Amino acid sequence: MKAERLIPGKILNPAYNGKNHRRALNLGVEYSVPREIEVEAGYVHQSPDCWVLCCPGYMNAEPVCRPADKDCEKRVHQWMTKHRPAQIQNIQNLIDNADKIKDPAERQHVGELAKAYGLKKAGGSKKGEQPAK
Repeated sequence: MKAERLIPGKILNPAYNGKNHRRALNLGVEYSVPREIEVEAGYVHQSPDCWVLCCPGYMNAEPVCRPADKDCEKRVHQWMTKHRPAQIQNIQNLIDNADKIKDPAERQHVGELAKAYGLKKAGGSKKGEQPAK
């Protein structure tokens, strides 16, 4: 499966090896292979999970990649039509029940989710008011 980067960014370095890094640390030897590397727009990820990079991210962030083959395109379409609506509904449920959240930081986070996803409390009425029929 392949996905092409739309923007520059960091990725895990395919040459990095965690076991070798730990071994070098234990021996007191420098391990010079960086854990992450910078890649330019146009870089093609090849991995069974790269389709995730083609979907909206946390707080509705724009995807960082586009599908670069039919397998990736199919998997993204599958997620966007099946799982994305369920994800949005879960966020809507949080927003609808935000007044029951006691922790101010958590309540603020739900407000930020509402703003990021363009969602409002169902009914839109103020506390104690009945929605117009």
